[in-house]
Amino acid sequence: MAKKASSAPPPGRGAPRQAPRPAPGAPRRFSSQILWFTVIVALLLPWILPSMIVVLVGMVPSIVALVVDRSPRKYGTLTIAALNFAGVLPYLVKLWAKSQNLENALNIVVDVFALMVMYGAAGFGWMIFLTIPTFVASIFMVISQRRIAVLRENQRKILEEWGESVARSESPAGKS
Repeated sequence: MAKKASSAPPPGRGAPRQAPRPAPGAPRRFSSQILWFTVIVALLLPWILPSMIVVLVGMVPSIVALVVDRSPRKYGTLTIAALNFAGVLPYLVKLWAKSQNLENALNIVVDVFALMVMYGAAGFGWMIFLTIPTFVASIFMVISQRRIAVLRENQRKILEEWGESVARSESPAGKS
């Protein structure tokens, strides 16, 4: 018996699959945003190089936090980066107030006190990220325990006024 000739190519062979195209109104992919950001930074780099040096050296703890933080929303990274940037910003302003050149940027980067301020601010970010959730959880625990005590007191008063039959599932007049 002869096999029928099939017009379809065998599985795994034939034309390669094309990626589905996004809908016309769909938002652009994240990778194109990164590409545009990279192009803009590359074009501005000759003018902003001293500032970039200070920012990159000063924001090292934030980069580490980004790598270490495995949570989906990156709350730790956001907390640390915000305080880290608060430590870097005064030195950026100092660089901008003077002439923005490589010598001034390197003077800031090698200044131990400046690095201590930048990294110390990131350290406070770590401290806030690690302590505040525990503190808030303990406050909620106290609030919920107080609420339970109030509800138990209300329950006791209702039982005194209405009797034990209220606590059971039967009606006061009898079972229906």
